[in-house]
Amino acid sequence: MEIDKRKPTPDELRLIEYLAHKANYELSPDFREHIYVVPIPPVYEGEFTPLEIRFDNAPDDMKMNGGVISDCLFYDSDNVLVTVYLLANDLGYLVELDFWKVDYSPIQRIPPSEEFRDYTPANEWKGESNHSSFWQRIKQFVKGIIG
Repeated sequence: MEIDKRKPTPDELRLIEYLAHKANYELSPDFREHIYVVPIPPVYEGEFTPLEIRFDNAPDDMKMNGGVISDCLFYDSDNVLVTVYLLANDLGYLVELDFWKVDYSPIQRIPPSEEFRDYTPANEWKGESNHSSFWQRIKQFVKGIIG
């Protein structure tokens, strides 16, 4: 089966670089030449499609145990909060760039890096917090799987 892979956009690359730097994750100087992304079907209808990150010099099936290594927040052009997560597997390979817009509407843009903000569980940037909403979303997802 042919996968629907593509090169990351300049904005996606900038976001990956920002999040990797924030996590002290060292990207090779030529990583832009070897990286591509594969859209992952979203969990919820209307969500922005997460991107599986792959490198042409790594095994194809890199989805293994791992987790979030870095994250940030930004406001989309419609002033709705977006949370972004960069995930790596247990072998240290980047495996996913995940977006979550709190109202599930399509993401319109990735803003300049100056507009990215740190995410923490107690984040109240602009007086908002999406931490509890995120965990509610995870609980709904798990409930949908196990019934």
